[in-house]
Amino acid sequence: MIQITLFLEIEIKKQKYGGNSSDKMIDVGFIGDLHLGHEAIAKLRGFDDLDEYHDYIIKQYNSVLHSRSLVYLLGDITFEKPTYYYLLDRLIGRKIAINGNHDLPKDALELLKYVEGIGGAYNYKGYLLTHIPAEKSQMSRFKMNIHAHLHEKTIKQLIYTPMEVKVQIIEDPKYFCASWDRLNGIPISLDQILAKQ
Repeated sequence: MIQITLFLEIEIKKQKYGGNSSDKMIDVGFIGDLHLGHEAIAKLRGFDDLDEYHDYIIKQYNSVLHSRSLVYLLGDITFEKPTYYYLLDRLIGRKIAINGNHDLPKDALELLKYVEGIGGAYNYKGYLLTHIPAEKSQMSRFKMNIHAHLHEKTIKQLIYTPMEVKVQIIEDPKYFCASWDRLNGIPISLDQILAKQ
């Protein structure tokens, strides 16, 4: 009975808030910097109306998920405003939150009403999940750091070729910024991240 009720509840969410029934659905996804309720970020992202902004976030987020999807929310879910956590109920699938610099510890109990867990960092299959990128010296233990916080920016690496006296600047393959701004609000799977590296 509980499974049927949950399934029906998710199907209603899909019909009301979007959702995908195509082969492009992902089982495990990553996204950060939703900034629900943040009027200045909404304006920077091209929205004058906060409700329109929230509807767009929800539509984009739900577009690649199914009822059993798990999404790691990589911090800054709101901008220190727990009153917007209720919007997480409109997001399809399961959610685990990684605290960002705008996710206050005093709001953790309220956030736990909408997510399965909260952490400062997670080790997902050898990939370090954080909000703020991890220090380079810590990365030898992990395949990659999937993070947010930088919005549209990425971490760069300098490659120096002494014989050619040449310096190249490339994206550091040990880091992937899964910020809302880089993903246009659509959670990304590990396979999609690895294909971009």
